[in-house]
Amino acid sequence: MLIYTSINKYIPTYNVMQSNTKIHTIGDSHSYFGWDNIPNVVNHYLSGRLCYSVGRDGLDLCAPGYNINSGDTLVFCFGEIDCRCHVNKHISPDITYMAVIDNIVTKYFEQIKKSVDKLNETNGVNGLHVYIYNVVPPVRKATTCENKSYPFLGSDDDRKNYTLYFNTRLKELCNKYEFTFFDVYDKYTCADGFIKRELSDGHVHIKNGVYIREFVDNSILSIKSDNPHANL
Repeated sequence: MLIYTSINKYIPTYNVMQSNTKIHTIGDSHSYFGWDNIPNVVNHYLSGRLCYSVGRDGLDLCAPGYNINSGDTLVFCFGEIDCRCHVNKHISPDITYMAVIDNIVTKYFEQIKKSVDKLNETNGVNGLHVYIYNVVPPVRKATTCENKSYPFLGSDDDRKNYTLYFNTRLKELCNKYEFTFFDVYDKYTCADGFIKRELSDGHVHIKNGVYIREFVDNSILSIKSDNPHANL
């Protein structure tokens, strides 16, 4: 089965819609890697988008073409590119990586809230379940083919620290905004704090979505069953 995404690109998926409510994954490539074979998922892939650019550009994350309906679940998947190749270049003697990330994440959540509120105000869509997907564990540069357009900036340990702090801030702001943090980070992390290669695509993505599926079954679908109008 092919699902037509928001950027006029076909992404292969094997998901079969089994109910009227859907799980929309919205974001960079992590919005579809690892999500195949999970029922009710519709991918909205925004190629190369950073968490930073979502806030900077005021990107509407709930565009009309996404066909989001009341009671659906939204999972926003941004941040890995930021930790891989954006945060490091904005660090200076006066600006820490934590300050860079704080600014990115604050504007990201503000834009998510604006997008969801707009969907409610203009289309009457409500009862949405909003999740923020964790940034996936980083990779070791020496064992991974580098995309020159999105290079690894900072040492392996630098990028690990960026990712850990980024996720800490995502979780904190989820509490503030009453969103839910989609946290499978530890499930995909090896003993030294990097992505488990056996569960990855050999690059920066999760390939085996077994723990994503587990989270969906135990957290999203169970909540939908217990409270069909949670969050917003």
